Amino acid sequence: MYGGVTTAADLKKIAEVAEKYDVPLVKLTGGQRIGLFGINKEDLPAMWEDLGMPSGYAYGKTLRTVKTCVGEKFCRFGTQDSMGLGIELEKKFERLDTPHKVKMGVSACPRNCAESGIKDIGFVGVDGGWEIYIGGNGGTDLRAATCLILLKLKKRQWK
Repeated sequence: MYGGVTTAADLKKIAEVAEKYDVPLVKLTGGQRIGLFGINKEDLPAMWEDLGMPSGYAYGKTLRTVKTCVGEKFCRFGTQDSMGLGIELEKKFERLDTPHKVKMGVSACPRNCAESGIKDIGFVGVDGGWEIYIGGNGGTDLRAATCLILLKLKKRQWK
């Protein structure tokens, strides 16, 4: 689910697979994903095939998620297209091997609904561009990220 965005058809498919394999717990995660927990390891290949989706990276040393808020299209405070940028970032960096897990966040405004200020890499929309943050930590040793740069861009110029 790039950027935490899904469709009714994908939700229906996930529900059907969860019922078929008697999944004990279906949970929305903090990373804006749907987790299927308590399944039998031997069922995994068939489940992924039934879902028709790529395997997730919940435990790897790689990009975990790019958490996004709903952005300027659906929020009166949003100044930028957070979902669009988040999805582009996730597609660009998925499957990238890193020394440790990496989490990103993209918030459309300084209200920071995607927790971009405490991610490894965060983008915060401001009038006319993005503030880019690095080095945050939302874990047990909470650390605010450091603002690296203010990038002035026209809308959707990041591609």
